[in-house]
Amino acid sequence: MTQERDVKLGDIDDLSLDDPPHSSHNRPPAREPARRGGGGGGGRREPPARAKGGGSGGWIAATLVLAVLLAVVAGYFYSEISRLQARMETRISESSEQLGNLQSKLSETGESATESYSKLQANVGDLNKTVKEHGSEIRKLWDLSNKGNKDAIAANDAAIKKQAQSVQSTQASLAELKKTVAGYDEAIRKAGGQAEAVRKQLDSAVKSVNDSNAQLRTQVGQLQTQVDVLVDSLKQLEQQSKNQQTAISRLQTRTSGQSDERLKEIEAAIQAFDAYRIQVNNRLDQLER
Repeated sequence: MTQERDVKLGDIDDLSLDDPPHSSHNRPPAREPARRGGGGGGGRREPPARAKGGGSGGWIAATLVLAVLLAVVAGYFYSEISRLQARMETRISESSEQLGNLQSKLSETGESATESYSKLQANVGDLNKTVKEHGSEIRKLWDLSNKGNKDAIAANDAAIKKQAQSVQSTQASLAELKKTVAGYDEAIRKAGGQAEAVRKQLDSAVKSVNDSNAQLRTQVGQLQTQVDVLVDSLKQLEQQSKNQQTAISRLQTRTSGQSDERLKEIEAAIQAFDAYRIQVNNRLDQLER
């Protein structure tokens, strides 16, 4: 009577779900069943031993976490730069409004000063004309009465002196007005210099914002490259999963009894891996959007 030998299938933890199936030339040769009692009857063959291998799920998860962190950092930098740019534009508009108000005030002051200066010049011209008329009258009276009208001549001299004093006072006012106008001109020049400095600062700020935008574009391109690498890795994992399912189907046709329960556990592990792969694909889709 033929005696059957117990077949050792190994531990289910030794099976690797991430290793590609071994080709036929890498498989170890099947052992010949041991015969007892003079070679009568054939024994059951032992299934080929599977190579052990470590899983690659850890580095995939780490890569995905790194990609998510990089995307979050890029979004944070982009929001900060946008807020800084909006703030700079607000300051530019406020500075422009202030400069416009200052220019309008200086223009109004200059116009009023010009009008006052014109009025004073007109008054000075009238006074000079009056002085000339008085001088002409004095000469006429002197010719007519010689010394007979000394009182009238003295009165005319006093009037002329008053007119001369008024002219001097008017000239002093004109000098002060010129100084005031010169001060306004200096204030206008200073305001122009301040405006130029503000423009330079704004140009420097805009340049720094543009440089930050260029750096952000570079980081986004790097993130896109990493996402593409992750997609390729997932495709490779899908191919490995298909290969493992093919190997499992082959094992199902060769084994029975206790091996069926272990195959069910393997299938459950593969289903869990497929669920994890679907989650990774969904996250990648969200990153690409």
